[in-house]
Amino acid sequence: PDVRALRHDDPFASLAGRLASLGVRSYLLLPMTVSGQVTGAFELETVEMVAENANADQVDLALIIANQAGIAVMNSNLLEQTLVRTRELETLLEAAQTTSNLLDLDEVFQSVARLVLQALEMDDCAIMLYDNVLQTLVVQLDLNRSGDSEREMPPGTVFDLRQYPVKQRAINDGQIIIVRADDANADPSEIADMAKSGESARMLVPLIVREQVIGLLQIEMLSKFRALTHREVRMAQALGAQAASSIENARLSTETAAQVEHSLVMNELSRAVSSTMDISDMLRIVRDQVPPMLDADTLYVALYNEDTEDIVFPMAVTEGRDIFIPPRVLGRDEVSFIIRNRRPLSLGGDNPSADQVRANLRIENGEGDALRYLGVPLIAGDQIVGVLAIRDSRVSRPFGLNDQRILSTIGTQLSAAIQNAHLFERVRTFADELNLRVEERTKELQAERDRLDALFRITVELGSTLDMDRLLRGALENVARVIGADDGVVLLVNPLTDRLYTRAKLTPAEGDPPTIIELDGEHPFHPAEMLGNWLMLQTVDRAYVVDDLLMQGYWDISAPGADAYRSALAVMLETQEDAQGAMIFLGRDSGQFTEDQLKLVQTAALQVSTAINNAELYSLIRDQAERMGTLLRVEQEEAGKNSAILEGIADGVMLVDASEVIVLFNNAAERILDLPRDYALGQQLSRLSAVSPDAEQWVGALRAWIARQGQGDGASIEDRSLVIDRLDVGQRIVSIRASAVYIEGALLGTVAVLRDVTKEVEVDRMKSEFIANVTHELRTPLTSIVGYIDLMMMGGAGNLGEQPMRFLTTIKTNADRLRNLVEDLLSISELDSGRGKLNLEAVDLADTITAVARSIDQTFAARGKTMRLIIEIAPDIGTIQADKVKFGQIIANILENAYHYTYADGVVTVRAAREPDGAHVLISIADTGIGIPEAFRERIWNRFERYEEHALVMDVAGTGLGLPIVKTLVELHNGRVWFETEVNRGTTFYVRLPVEPGQTRV
Repeated sequence: PDVRALRHDDPFASLAGRLASLGVRSYLLLPMTVSGQVTGAFELETVEMVAENANADQVDLALIIANQAGIAVMNSNLLEQTLVRTRELETLLEAAQTTSNLLDLDEVFQSVARLVLQALEMDDCAIMLYDNVLQTLVVQLDLNRSGDSEREMPPGTVFDLRQYPVKQRAINDGQIIIVRADDANADPSEIADMAKSGESARMLVPLIVREQVIGLLQIEMLSKFRALTHREVRMAQALGAQAASSIENARLSTETAAQVEHSLVMNELSRAVSSTMDISDMLRIVRDQVPPMLDADTLYVALYNEDTEDIVFPMAVTEGRDIFIPPRVLGRDEVSFIIRNRRPLSLGGDNPSADQVRANLRIENGEGDALRYLGVPLIAGDQIVGVLAIRDSRVSRPFGLNDQRILSTIGTQLSAAIQNAHLFERVRTFADELNLRVEERTKELQAERDRLDALFRITVELGSTLDMDRLLRGALENVARVIGADDGVVLLVNPLTDRLYTRAKLTPAEGDPPTIIELDGEHPFHPAEMLGNWLMLQTVDRAYVVDDLLMQGYWDISAPGADAYRSALAVMLETQEDAQGAMIFLGRDSGQFTEDQLKLVQTAALQVSTAINNAELYSLIRDQAERMGTLLRVEQEEAGKNSAILEGIADGVMLVDASEVIVLFNNAAERILDLPRDYALGQQLSRLSAVSPDAEQWVGALRAWIARQGQGDGASIEDRSLVIDRLDVGQRIVSIRASAVYIEGALLGTVAVLRDVTKEVEVDRMKSEFIANVTHELRTPLTSIVGYIDLMMMGGAGNLGEQPMRFLTTIKTNADRLRNLVEDLLSISELDSGRGKLNLEAVDLADTITAVARSIDQTFAARGKTMRLIIEIAPDIGTIQADKVKFGQIIANILENAYHYTYADGVVTVRAAREPDGAHVLISIADTGIGIPEAFRERIWNRFERYEEHALVMDVAGTGLGLPIVKTLVELHNGRVWFETEVNRGTTFYVRLPVEPGQTRV
């Protein structure tokens, strides 16, 4: 419609007014629709009015044209976008291809910067890397598209993010930020920076790898008429991602290459360090090879002495120059801290600063103006040997983990190498000392070998002879040759005078014999005797080296021959602390002998002492052997005589050894026992039991007795010998006497003497019968005589005068003596004939002993001889099995002897008690009489034996049969009787009887 015809209140009135002002008369606006979506508008305007209104067909046609135009426009846009995306992809592909083959970080920086400038058609591109510790951005490359170097920031330029918050935000958010110079709300620091270079806009693109920001692209544009589009932002983001990946890969490659290089260098370092044991060489290798691997201006090695706590710095280098660090003692500085705590120490950074860390750890600054520091301990095993450290005064950023890893690795190798060097030095020192000791010991062993050779020769020489002259001469010559002596002397002690004399000397004076063997009289003087006499007086040390004899008080220079010698070596000859003499060697020069030579001579002296003893012993043995030979011949002669005697005597002799083997059986024994010698010799004694039934009895008794001797019982007095008085052997009656033979208390054997007593027994029998007949014939008239005398003395013949009574008393006394003689003879006859058998019964010892003692006491009192009788009988003595009559006869005979041989008013003591074993009783009868002389004591038990001198003095009548009867009766009871006596002091008889006598003795 006509735009002028529209009313002012029409919605299109304003549009119509505008169109009218443009001279438009009619206006048609149609939507451009594609697939139901309006993509634009199709506008038709006319300046002149062709028709008043467009009809429907015209509108439809216009609508079709508008839709077609919309489709065409959309296709055109799509084609343009496709071309743009294609160019972007080509750019990204080119960037990927360009950077993927680059591993050098600088080349990557150059390639990335050029691609960004080309793709985005910007004027300047700066690549910055992010330090997350210091919160800074460091410029790595700034590339100007026009090549204007004045607009390029130099590499290493640092941006503190605390002063550039926009950059900090881009880093923190990981988003692209665009800053325009005309933006009033923009960061002033960025605006000021942009104003310096005349920029109109800049784009900050974060470099992100695995969600970590590693840096920033700062892309700058100078044109004020250009706006940064979304496409450019998207392209910048894609290029930033590609650049970040390429930079990271290059950095990783660079770090890997650096690590490989470091590894190679450290391997070479390890090989080089391990190839030497010189610490100086090790430190020189470290100085040359380690600094290039580390981002530090100073490297040093500190060595620690644990014993002295000293710290020295044998190697320190700053930027290739050797520097001197003064030594110090263990204190509070950084090196001391590492040594004390045995752990690394890292200092640097701003939060906290190095000084703050030192204050917290109480460390005193020992590194001067260093902004950062890293030290690691050198530990070998459990010992710390020092510190390996680096420091830097250029930047404060702490050393990284890679630096610590490199330093720790090198420190481990260096500490082991230093430890090995120390050990090697010790081993070398030890080896040197050992070689020195081996050399010294070799010399000692050589000297010892020489001494041993000499001692061996001396020993061989001493052992090859027992001749004293040859022995001493050989010893002197051998020892003097080894020690280089000019003279040698052996002095021995004269056993007669206890003085030293020269027994042998090495160089005899002219006119002297080679050896002086006289033990008495004078002998030629040798000056060594002065030293020997002094040596004999010493009690502690008896071996001396005298360097200068002229300085010794005992050395008389005026003595003959003394002025020829200046030094001496003297050793005592002694065995088992007994001094034999001395061995002395002399030298013409002072200090001629040494202590080692003294030891040799001492050893030789022991050999000589032993050899002297052996020689003396040999001489003694030779003399003894000669005497023993003589004695052996005499003994052989005596043995022959004894053998002849044994074979010639009438008694049989049989010798049985301790094992009851018969070793001697003479001719008489063959005849008496009617046994061949071959049957008995070498056989057991028990074999003789089978000869006859009678032999079994005496052989058994002999064997039992021998067994008691072997057990020690044979040592008792009552069993020292075995006596078998009568033994029937066939047609013969034999008596056997056996005695044990002891040597030093050990039973050697038994000697049995066999005697044929057949004729003696027959004679004794005839004698006994004769005595029995005679005594019986005498007893009858004696009884009548005594009876009539008693009757007359009692007045049966009337009163007799004094003189007749005296005659009758004399007759009665002699008749009683004759009657006692007859009674003794009858008793002996009964015992000898075997008729005196024991009638055993229980005998009350107390009653019987008391009764017999009092009867004897009264009898002697009636005769006018009074005694003091003491009876001491134990209350518990009890009874024994004995023949009461014969027991009373034993007590009576002993008591009568005591009364007979004791002066009137003497003391007779009777004691009786059981022995501790309870199987025996012991009865003692002691008197204070005249005692028994020594010469008569062995004969007291013989029949008809009396000591007539005492009998006459004491006016004792008797036959000498009382004690033999006592002995026979005691032995019948299996008892034992003995006595103890002292002349003029008295005698004590002891009777020991068994409580149960058992079988009577054979």
